[in-house]
Amino acid sequence: MSETREHGEAEPTATAPFHLTCTGCGADIDAPDRYFTLGPMVLVPHAHHVLIPVRCLTCETDHDLVIWTMDRQRFISEAGPEAFQVNDPQVTAVMERYKDLVQKYRRELDAQYEQLEGWPEVDLSAVDVEILTDRFFAQPMAVLAAARGLRQAVAQRPGVQPPGIVRLGSYKWILSFDETPQAPYPYALHPSVGNDVIPGHLPNPELHWLQSLFFTPGEVPFLLSEPGRRVLAL
Repeated sequence: MSETREHGEAEPTATAPFHLTCTGCGADIDAPDRYFTLGPMVLVPHAHHVLIPVRCLTCETDHDLVIWTMDRQRFISEAGPEAFQVNDPQVTAVMERYKDLVQKYRRELDAQYEQLEGWPEVDLSAVDVEILTDRFFAQPMAVLAAARGLRQAVAQRPGVQPPGIVRLGSYKWILSFDETPQAPYPYALHPSVGNDVIPGHLPNPELHWLQSLFFTPGEVPFLLSEPGRRVLAL
């Protein structure tokens, strides 16, 4: 069970909007005798995602989550303006933690490129990538931060091989910044994704979610409408 706090009061809800198991004590957010508090949602400028801090009241473990909105405008409309408290100090703090995490992954990948040993990689294969149809898909904030960090590291190295990798669950996302002969721009991002556990298995919801991590809302429709084409890094 989850609860939200507004003006110091607790309002329990029967079903949480997303699934979460506390990493501190194993409490399930859907359990009737376990409680969590949800902080303010924070829109991510470059992606169809929102950040949200969550605290487990059983062990007081804090979780920074990222939720895939799929359709940003519809999400904002249905959530209502009161859901986005831009002046809340928590909002600033969450965004700062996200930016710091992006830079952490960026530094790790930069160091791997400088060492020139194998393919630079962030391993988040422990996350569970299974999108449910009855609620929002939430993951640790590190998932989006790692994707952003990889994009920044790769985009600073046009034509450099090998490409960079982020492992998410059973999926391996490979990103390179390749030359584009005869194109109006000299280099473009080239993504590819595969399933290490079940080769060839990539359901559309998971594919669209993966794309939303690495590409901006303006780029995603281009990817979906013209598969196989490369996308210019902005």
